[in-house]
Amino acid sequence: MELKQIKTYCHSFWHDETGATAIEYAILAGLLSVGLIVSLGVLGNEISNDMDLLGNTIGRQDLNTGYVD
Repeated sequence: MELKQIKTYCHSFWHDETGATAIEYAILAGLLSVGLIVSLGVLGNEISNDMDLLGNTIGRQDLNTGYVD
């Protein structure tokens, strides 16, 4: 292979953008997945804490008067 052919091949390889969009979408999907997992984890803990508080409040409620101890 001649030097000119190698240079032409390297130049065309360097400027070839096929597949770039697929890689960008893959990176975007990965970032969205990580964000979704983290936010659902935090939101799930908050909902769980709220349900625990609600259950404890209902458990302490006086059935005769309706007031919480």
